[in-house]
This record gives sequence, structure tokens and C-alpha cells, in this order.
Amino acid sequence: MDIEFVTENQKRINKLISRYEEITRKLLDCEVDDILILTEKRKGISQEITNLDNQIRNECAETPDALSAYLNKCDRGELSDELKQIFDLRQEFNGYAFRIQSMDPEIRERINLLRDDLVVKIKENNSGHNAKAAKYAKAGVSSGSDLFVPENKKLI
Repeated sequence: MDIEFVTENQKRINKLISRYEEITRKLLDCEVDDILILTEKRKGISQEITNLDNQIRNECAETPDALSAYLNKCDRGELSDELKQIFDLRQEFNGYAFRIQSMDPEIRERINLLRDDLVVKIKENNSGHNAKAAKYAKAGVSSGSDLFVPENKKLI
């Protein structure tokens, strides 16, 4: 097993998850229009982390002690200095992951509140005598024709 490969890739993962955490924090109070952009960025980072994680797991697959250190499923005190470094880097990653997980319910709640608010606004805009969508629908019904499909284009 190549210890340097594992440690360097775990350091890359830690930088990526740090960026992921930063983007996650922005989701707590960003503009509505930025939510999709930020979630797409998170998705890309997540895919990079998954790819690096798979490479590390493959590298550690034939060395049970290294895999245990990487997964933090062992006693740190029983590890060699090289494996302690892997263990510690993974612990750092776990700290980021825990903080991110604690923010996710708040983000979901915020997005649900924003969605509910938009639904109310849409309903308000589409009801009453001032509703533009309602006017178009009523005009088509009262004239007996379909405003959205002209008579001469129905076969298209």
C-alpha cells in the first residue's frame, strides 16, 4: 500500500469537503436564485470526493490495518505513525461531515418555507379579477376557441 497516495488524496478530500461546507453555509441565507447554482456546485464536489474515496479504499483494500485506520474503525493508539496520519486526516474529514449534516435539516426547512411562500404568491397572482392567467383562460373559453392552439395549426 502507498501511504503517500492515501494521505495526499485524503488531504485533497479534506480541502474539497471544506469547500463543500462553505457552500453549505451559503445555502442557509443565499438568494433564492442562487440555491440551484450552489446545490449543483455541492453535487460536483460530492462526486469528486466519492471518486477519491473509492481510489483510497482500493489502495487500502489489501491492507486491513490501513483500511481500518482510513475508516476510523480501530484504536488510534495501536496504529503505526504512518497509519495514525491516515486516521487523523480522516477524523478531520469526519468533523466537516458532522457540521454539514447538522446544517442540512435547516437548509431543507428553509427551502420548504421558500417554496411554500412562492406557492402562496403564485396563487395570489392567479386569483381574483386582476389575475393575468385567469384573464387569458376566460378569454379563450368565452370566445369558444383555444388560444394556445390556433384553429389552422391543430394538425401540427
